[in-house]
Amino acid sequence: MLLRCVWRESRRSCFWFSYRGIRMAGIGGTEWTAEMEAEIRAIAEREMPEDMTAEDKKVVREARKKMKEIEKAKKKERKAAAAAAAVNLAESARVDDVEYLDASKEPEQIYGDYKLIQSRCAKTGSGRKFTKVEALDASQIGKQLWIRARLHNVRAVAKNAFLILRQKTSSAQAVLSPSDTIPREMIKWALKNITTESVIDVQGQIVESEVKSCTQNTIEIAVQRLYVVSKAAQPLPFLPDDAARPVHEEGVHVDRKTRLDARIVDLRVQAHQAIFRIQSGKDHPASKKDQNGALAGNCGDRRSSLIHKVAVLKRADCLSQVFLLG
Repeated sequence: MLLRCVWRESRRSCFWFSYRGIRMAGIGGTEWTAEMEAEIRAIAEREMPEDMTAEDKKVVREARKKMKEIEKAKKKERKAAAAAAAVNLAESARVDDVEYLDASKEPEQIYGDYKLIQSRCAKTGSGRKFTKVEALDASQIGKQLWIRARLHNVRAVAKNAFLILRQKTSSAQAVLSPSDTIPREMIKWALKNITTESVIDVQGQIVESEVKSCTQNTIEIAVQRLYVVSKAAQPLPFLPDDAARPVHEEGVHVDRKTRLDARIVDLRVQAHQAIFRIQSGKDHPASKKDQNGALAGNCGDRRSSLIHKVAVLKRADCLSQVFLLG
């Protein structure tokens, strides 16, 4: 038997120890049992009085060292099990081709890329109701809503991911935070796989927050589901933020030719859209002026003519200097 009891009459204490037993436990085919661990733990928890012999002290130190190795191994096993569980959760939560045809049958996966519907959706649509970004305010706090918008940009802060959602001239912030329902792989996927200017579907709860970088600055969206509807090809000709940067500010600037060559991207700049809306409202017959001569029409009317848009294009050299409206 590897462990033996030595009775010390002078100290009236019993030490269960065996230097060979401690060193051989779990090594060279010796089977490590719970009973042996309990005996080693009992030795490790013993105090070492001054009159203890050097041999007994050595045994206690060896026992304590062995217990540290045991605890370290158990901690490593727990971490490995937690990591494996997280990977399994992430794999079960995401799929590259998420099928969505009907709002009554939400996908089992909480994030991923939509697959092509190939005209299999009902003529009336999927039935999912989306909320416009411009309608998000403090009155929506606590509600769970669906938003479809473009990803303006995404950034990582600590373990969280912050997504800026843009829709026309409005923007709002969405937040991905790790939790029991949001795996870390989902956050990594959002940071690495979703490209800027992609169209995404976001389901989340509206919470109160102060966000200075968005037009909807009193709320943010705690993301619960995230899907890519249409992924933007990379690299883009330029970023909307670069095209909107005034000439007197430091940073990347986009010249007129580049913007006109990629006009579809240039028209997504919030300031440029605001110019069109003002021009449309000013020149439309439905627009009227009040007694002070101020414009009182609908600046967001969609019936603006191509002539009005061309007139604004002639002033393309100063578009980047216009402040964001709305």
